[in-house]
Amino acid sequence: MYVVLTLVVEEAQEDGGFVGRCKELPITTEGDSLDEVFGNLDEAVFTYLNDIEGAGLRERVFKQQGIEMFEGELALEPFDVVPLGKYFKKSLQEIPQQELVTA
Repeated sequence: MYVVLTLVVEEAQEDGGFVGRCKELPITTEGDSLDEVFGNLDEAVFTYLNDIEGAGLRERVFKQQGIEMFEGELALEPFDVVPLGKYFKKSLQEIPQQELVTA
């Protein structure tokens, strides 16, 4: 199973780093490089999804945010980066069901 999330990264205006956010979830992070900001986004999204799953809120949050879970395999690799002008889109985050909640 997987979900499709849109992660947007912009150059920070003040310090020259990058600011990343997930359009579907209340997640924003920063990094000095694209690799760092995408790594921070990856960790923040994974943590957030585990937290809502553990609290029994995934179904409600996904419905409120319009996030759909898909069966099967991805057509693209997880976290394919597609440049869009000065923005970067990172989508198709695979979330295996067995990894949603960790002990």
